[in-house]
Amino acid sequence: MEPTSVLPPDPSDVTPTLDISFASEGELRDMLPYNLGRYRLMEVLGEGGMARVFQAVLQGPAGFQKTVAIKIIKSHQDGEKARAGLMKEAVLACRLNHPNIVDIYELVEDSGQTFIAMEWVDGSTLTQLIRSWPPMPPSVVLEVFLSLLDGIEYAHTPQIEAGRPGMLHKDIKPANILLSRHGIPKLVDFGIAAQ
Repeated sequence: MEPTSVLPPDPSDVTPTLDISFASEGELRDMLPYNLGRYRLMEVLGEGGMARVFQAVLQGPAGFQKTVAIKIIKSHQDGEKARAGLMKEAVLACRLNHPNIVDIYELVEDSGQTFIAMEWVDGSTLTQLIRSWPPMPPSVVLEVFLSLLDGIEYAHTPQIEAGRPGMLHKDIKPANILLSRHGIPKLVDFGIAAQ
């Protein structure tokens, strides 16, 4: 009988795994699509100081699929503080039900990640629209801002009978305003909101 030995695995045969929150922009391109629980992350929609937002597909039985947005904390953030901030954002924003505020579907902890699943808006940020040519006609700009102000007023006004305190967004800027292809403005990112 010949002796046997146990050799360490050949590094070239090992498929590297990388947490989606640790990936650089170049690594992300190679990783996507990426499965995260019931969600399949398809592409990066945006990135801020604290988190990345992905377009994703919620997958269910019988071929059920729904396009959503997923917000995941970046790995370099102060772990518990960033996680608590994301959880606070989800808890505050999920209380809001208004056509001019992005809807929060769920707060998830899966595979070591904490993330928010929310409404995906097929459109552009106000930042992108401001930079586009030709500019929006003044009548359209007025309609967008009146609708947006309606959503802001709703968020800021307490709804005592519903048990919802008013909340201040505290980060209203063109990058946090989405305009759908149907012309509906949506306020996003309640990350630093306060009650």
